[in-house]
Amino acid sequence: PIFPELLAEGYEPHKVRELYLMFPPAPDLYLDISDRIEQKIESLLCHRSQLGPEVADWVRKWDAENGAQIGVAYAEAFRVLRLVDN
Repeated sequence: PIFPELLAEGYEPHKVRELYLMFPPAPDLYLDISDRIEQKIESLLCHRSQLGPEVADWVRKWDAENGAQIGVAYAEAFRVLRLVDN
């Protein structure tokens, strides 16, 4: 085992079954975040050293475009890669 101390604490190894890739050229999953858009923006604004206040307008525009794909106000788009059969 790579981390025997984690096994000793009761953490069992697991296989990653799926990866969710952000900003894909061809999304295959859209998640409605209309009721969480402001929380998302507030969270991003906490990263002051990496993002400025203009991120709010950018996120609203980008997520509105994604939302239009599924008929909601705001959505996040992902490409899902399934690595392990369920």
